[in-house]
Amino acid sequence: MTEQMNVPKLRFGGFSGGLLVTRLSEIINKLESGVSVNSEDVPPNSNENGILKTSAIYAGSFNPEQAKVITDSSELQRAKLNPKKDSIIISRMNTPTLVGESGYISKDYPNLFIPDRLWQATVSSQHCARWLSFLLTSPRTRFIISSKGTGTSNSMKNISKPSFLSIDAVTPTLLEQQKIASFLSKVDEKIGLLSEKKDKLTEYKRGVMQQLFNGEWHEQDGQLTFVPPTLRFKADDGSEFPDWEEKTLIELAAQGLSNGVFNDPKRIGKGYRLINVKDMYSGNFIDTSTLSLLDLNEKEFSKNQVKYGDIFFTRSSLVPSGIAYSNVNLSNDDDITYDGHLIKFSPKLDMMSPYYFANYLRSYSSRKSFISRGKQSTMTTIGQEDIKDISFLIPSLDEQTKIADLLLALDQKIDFTNSELENAKEWKKGLLQQMFV
Repeated sequence: MTEQMNVPKLRFGGFSGGLLVTRLSEIINKLESGVSVNSEDVPPNSNENGILKTSAIYAGSFNPEQAKVITDSSELQRAKLNPKKDSIIISRMNTPTLVGESGYISKDYPNLFIPDRLWQATVSSQHCARWLSFLLTSPRTRFIISSKGTGTSNSMKNISKPSFLSIDAVTPTLLEQQKIASFLSKVDEKIGLLSEKKDKLTEYKRGVMQQLFNGEWHEQDGQLTFVPPTLRFKADDGSEFPDWEEKTLIELAAQGLSNGVFNDPKRIGKGYRLINVKDMYSGNFIDTSTLSLLDLNEKEFSKNQVKYGDIFFTRSSLVPSGIAYSNVNLSNDDDITYDGHLIKFSPKLDMMSPYYFANYLRSYSSRKSFISRGKQSTMTTIGQEDIKDISFLIPSLDEQTKIADLLLALDQKIDFTNSELENAKEWKKGLLQQMFV
């Protein structure tokens, strides 16, 4: 150990000096590898044994649900290392960006086992394991650990024990380590609560959508009868809304379905704003403030101009479940076009609420209809002719508006919670940068 001259930008009151440069080999008592065993890619239940996946650790956290069940008793006999309370699990083999990721273990897991791609580190009594786990996730230390990764493959890197243990760490006294660990643990608790709140709101919206969109027509005694959805609004005067009408996608379109422009790399960087495939996943509606630019002549743009309410579908996907994913443009801006890998649907605005229909298209029943139309080869593809005759049960515009208002309010709550969550994560990132040097 040597005395350290650099000091963190952020320290608690009452602490000064006392910083040493210490090798990880002097902090870590034991660094053990697990054993990989044959398993089934199914999570184990509480009565079964499991082997951890490398995805069980990320950014200092540990997810015990990321495990595969061990069904063979002979394989179970080979497994030897359980996650232990107050230890740290470290990824010694992973992709270049994830190698060296770690997670703190807060309790014993006797039914789980560590594979050979992960290490378990136990810390000496002169140091705080929780503090070390935060150190290992700090930006500077993560960079150093990642740079230690070796291997000829660009997709997979390894870290050796000697290389990892040779890393220097600026270490305060045990008392200051405990103070830092306690404070950052409270920050993690806040992040965890916000993440849980977001997940619950998202799940609640999913349940609401299932109840809002499950209206259907049934044939009984030779007559068709409309069975309303589980959750249904009434009109402002208290009366019932009309029965839903069956319409095909093309019947709901103000004009035919169409493909967009060729996204020529030579014309990127100026011109009109372009909705690309990546923009389809930006949220509940397309974020037009982040669009790239594409140079088009006036004729090309006029033919492919995007307007308020236009809904887009992805035309291809590596997996069937990704086909025909949809999103909606709610901007009135007049300088937006769209990519040729997308299908554009312009709804009849006198019949359709774009926000309502965009959510309806993401419902389970709608997604199932689109996925069934995909054509599979090396990629799954879908075209205008494949989807134009898909049928939907459509409420009146007034009922759509009430549904859209409810879903928009839920989306705003989810977005606000997500913003709080991302701000908390950024705050923690800043704290790690200032508390560890």
